[in-house]
Amino acid sequence: MKCPKCGEEIEAIPMTVSDSYRSPRRQRDLDKLMMKMDKSLRKLVRKVINDIQNNIPSEQLGKGVMPFLKAITSVDKEVAKWAINSYYKGKYVYQGKGFAYLKYIINSHSMNRERLLKNERKTYGSLPKPKTIKEKEDGESI
Repeated sequence: MKCPKCGEEIEAIPMTVSDSYRSPRRQRDLDKLMMKMDKSLRKLVRKVINDIQNNIPSEQLGKGVMPFLKAITSVDKEVAKWAINSYYKGKYVYQGKGFAYLKYIINSHSMNRERLLKNERKTYGSLPKPKTIKEKEDGESI
């Protein structure tokens, strides 16, 4: 194999499946997606990625990280934060549910968020209107 820049003959090193998911180009793409997020969401995403990869052996190769990050960057940051917090509340990371499950939570909440808020208002109601206290001219309240 020839080097594309200098033309020197180099020995080709076969890449394994795990090597292809840890290539510098892929890492650069992941970093670009992470930089699109605000700081608090980025911190939360790093934490959930580490937890999933440490607790679920099938996710250690990192195949699901890129689709997961693409799903997060395409939705509102509040939706992503809500979904990740919901994922932690349900302790799904300890049940073997990885990036695909979390991505599904994010996408479904993103699509259904407005309807959920409407139904929540119907169920629980809304806050009462604030009462205004009228004062007399001499400073006492009525």
